[in-house]
Amino acid sequence: MTDKLCILVCALFKREVAAAIELENFTDVQVVTFPSKCNYPVSPTMNWDNMEQPCQNCSQIHILGNRCLVGFNQAQWKNVQVHKVDQCFYLFATPNLIDQYFKEGAYLLTPGWLARWQKQIKEWQFDKPTAQEFFKESASRLVLLDTGVQAHSKQHLLEFADFVKLPFEILPVGLDYLRLSLSKIVLAWQLEHEQKKSQDMLAQANRQQADYAMTFDLINNLPRLMSEEMVIAEIFELFTMLCAASRLTYVQIINGQVGQVHARSSFGTSTATDLNRFLEFDEDYTWTASGNGFMLRIGRHNGTLGILEIDDMTFPAYKAHYLNLALSIAGVCELAITNARIYQHIKQSEQELKLAKELAESANYAKSQFLANMSHELRTPLNGILGYAQILRLDEDTPPHQQDGLAIIQRSGEHLLTLLNDILDLSKVEAGKLELHPHEFQLPNFLKNIMDIFRLQAEQKSLWFIYENISYENISTLPPYVLADEKRLRQVLINLLGNAIKFTHVGGVAFKVGLLEYMGADRAKIRFQIEDTGIGMSPADLSQIFLPFQQAHSLSNKAEGTGLGLTISKRLVEMMGSELKVESSLGKGTIFWLDLELTLVGQLAEPVAVVLPAMSGFKGEARKILIADDKLENRQMLRDMLVPLGFKVAVAVNGQEAINQYLTFQPEMILMDLTMPIFDGLEATRQIRARTGNAHAPIIIAVSASAFEQDKQRSLEVGCNDFISKPVRLEVLLQYIQTHLGIEWVYETKPMPAETAEPLIGPPSEQAAILYDLAMMGDIKGLREGAVQLEKIDNKYKPFAAELKSLIKGFKVKQIRELVEPFIKI
Repeated sequence: MTDKLCILVCALFKREVAAAIELENFTDVQVVTFPSKCNYPVSPTMNWDNMEQPCQNCSQIHILGNRCLVGFNQAQWKNVQVHKVDQCFYLFATPNLIDQYFKEGAYLLTPGWLARWQKQIKEWQFDKPTAQEFFKESASRLVLLDTGVQAHSKQHLLEFADFVKLPFEILPVGLDYLRLSLSKIVLAWQLEHEQKKSQDMLAQANRQQADYAMTFDLINNLPRLMSEEMVIAEIFELFTMLCAASRLTYVQIINGQVGQVHARSSFGTSTATDLNRFLEFDEDYTWTASGNGFMLRIGRHNGTLGILEIDDMTFPAYKAHYLNLALSIAGVCELAITNARIYQHIKQSEQELKLAKELAESANYAKSQFLANMSHELRTPLNGILGYAQILRLDEDTPPHQQDGLAIIQRSGEHLLTLLNDILDLSKVEAGKLELHPHEFQLPNFLKNIMDIFRLQAEQKSLWFIYENISYENISTLPPYVLADEKRLRQVLINLLGNAIKFTHVGGVAFKVGLLEYMGADRAKIRFQIEDTGIGMSPADLSQIFLPFQQAHSLSNKAEGTGLGLTISKRLVEMMGSELKVESSLGKGTIFWLDLELTLVGQLAEPVAVVLPAMSGFKGEARKILIADDKLENRQMLRDMLVPLGFKVAVAVNGQEAINQYLTFQPEMILMDLTMPIFDGLEATRQIRARTGNAHAPIIIAVSASAFEQDKQRSLEVGCNDFISKPVRLEVLLQYIQTHLGIEWVYETKPMPAETAEPLIGPPSEQAAILYDLAMMGDIKGLREGAVQLEKIDNKYKPFAAELKSLIKGFKVKQIRELVEPFIKI
C-alpha cells in the first residue's frame, strides 16, 4: 500500500478535479472516477462492488458525491471517508451563489455534462420538442459554471441552448473554489504526517474560501447595477477586499478615448503622463512599475472598456495569486460595465424620444392653432361675401349682368372655401380626426352616375371614355348594394377621373370596376381602376404626386386646383383599409387603382322624387330668433336672411348682451356665435341653460367660423342643440330652423304653362349628389355636361334639365344647389 490519497469522483468532474489536484501540486493524490448517474427522472442505484479495486493501493479513499451515493455501504469499505454535498455544484461555487441561481429559475450546467449533452438527452429518451418543453417548464435560462478547463464548453453551451431554445449566461467560476474544497480534504489527510504545516495551509485555505465566498456574492451583484459609476465602486470594493491594495485607479475608455477617471488614493491621475500610460497600455495585464501591483484591461468581446490599476498591495508576495483571481473575474466586470452602458444608452434614448415626442406635440399644437385661426379669419369674411351673394341673387329684379357678377362673387368665394376645406380635410386626416360615415347605397347606380358625368367631359375634349365591368376568376357581377362612405368614395373617384381627363389630350380614359373575390358571406373585395392615355409621369413625378400642394407635371401641363386632391384621396383610401396604387410611363399614360373590402347589404328602397317649389314664408304666428355675433356684417347678413321670411329678429353683440336679450326678448331660437367679447358663446349658453327649465328652454344653434370637430363637440356639451359652420348656407340654416322649431314653410305659387304644369322629376340621388358637388366647386362646364346627360338618360328628366340649364346660363350656382339638394338621399 502506497502513501497516497485516492479521490473517487463522478466522471463528469474528472478533468476539473485532476486539474485542481495538478495545480495544487498534490503529487500524492490519485484521482479515480465512477460513472455519472445524473439521469432523469430517477438515478439508478450505483453498483459499488468493483469501485474499490482501482483504489486498493491507496492508504485512504475519499468519495465526493451527491445523489450517486445512494446505496453506498461505507461499512463494506476500508479507510474510506464520504463527502456528500447537497448539490454537486457546491464543489465549484458558494452555496449562497448556487442557491441564488436556483431561486432565479436557472438550470446550472458543468463543462463535463455539456460535453456529453447529446448522449444525456438520448438517455433521457427526449426528442427535441420534449426536451424544449421540459427545460421551458424547468428553467428560465441556462448558466454554465465555466471552470476554464474544457476548451469547447462555450461551443457546447451554444449548441445546447439552441436545441432547448433557452437564453444562457456564463459564470466564470474557475477552479479556485474546487481547489480549496479539495485542499481541505487533502490537507486534512496530510495532517497525519505534517500536522503543523498542514494546519497553516488549512487555515489559509479557510480564509481564502471565505474571501471567495464574499467575492462570488459581489460578482453576483455586479451585473444587476444600472450605472457604470456604481459598477466601478463595487469593483473597487471587491479588489480592496481581495488584494488589500491602498491605491486603485480605473480609467474609462469610450471609443478609444479617455472618459472619466476613478481613483481611490490620495493623489489622482490627472497629469498627461498618467493618462498616456493608460492609453498606451495594450496588453491584457502587466505588473506596475512599483512591483506591488498590476494593471488589468477590462473588456475583450466588446473592445476595451477601461483599464484597472491595483497597486501598493499589503501582501505583494501573493500578487500572482491576486492577478489570477482578477483575470478570472474580469469577464464578469466586462459584462457588468457593458450592461450598465447599454442601460444608460437606453435611458438616454428614452429621454431623446420623450423630447422628440414633446416637440412633435408642440408642433402639432402650433399647427392646429394656426389652422384654427386661419379657418376663423377666412370664414368670417367669407360668411359675409357668400351670405350676401345668396341673398342678392334671390332678388328676381336684379338685372342679368348683375346676377352674373353675383354668380362670379359666389363662385369665387366657394372656390376659396373649397381650398380651405381641402386644407382642413388634410389636417384632420393627418391628425387622425377625420372619420368615415358609412351607409347603404346602390353600387351600380353610384358608378353609373359618376360615369355619366365624366363621359360628357371626355366628349367635350374629343376623348373616348369607356366603363368596363372587369371579371376576375370568372366573377363578373358586381354586388347591387354595399355599405361604405359614399361621399368619400365619390370624392376619391371624382378626383382620379377628373385628373385623368384633365391630363389626357389624345386617346381616352377607361373606368374599370370588378369584383376580385368574396371575403365570406357578407364581404367582397372590389377593384376600382382608372386608366388613361395621357401625358403620364416620370419616376421623379411619381415620388411627389401624393405630397400636399404638388402637381407633378411640367409648367405647360400644370392645371387648376389646390394640389391636395391626390394627397387627400390617398389618405381617405388608407382610412378605408386599402392603398391607392399608381403606375405611369411618361408620354404613355397612367393607371390608378384601389382594392376595397366592402360589406354587402340587402335590397334598398328606391328614392322618391321630390318637387322643389320656391319658399316665401311660414305658417302661423311670427317666430322670434336672437342673433348673437360680435361682427356687424354677420348679424346684418343673418337678419337679412330671416326677416324677409317673416321672423322677428333681435341682435346681441357679445355674450353678456345675449343673456340680457334672452331675458327680455324671450326668443324661441338663438343663433350663437362662439367667439365674442365679455362672455363667449359657450359661457353665454351655460348661463342661459342654468336660468331656464326644460319647458321654456330656447333652441340654441352654435354658429362658428371654426370647422373643427372639437368645437362642435364643446358646443353640444354646454347645451347647444346643433352646430352650423360659417359661411352659413341659407338652405342649411332654414333646414335647421324647420327641424328644431317644427315650422311649415309657405311656398310661392307661380302660374306655369300647361305643358310644364307637372312637378319637376329630379335625378336619382347619386346623380343629384354629383351635381351638387359640381355646383359647390362652381364647375359650370361640368354642370352643363350633367344637364345634357340627364336629357339623354330619360325624357322624364328633360323639364328638370331645362330648369337646370336656365340657372346655369345665369351662373346661379346657389339656386342650382337649392334645385338639386332635395333630390339627394341623406
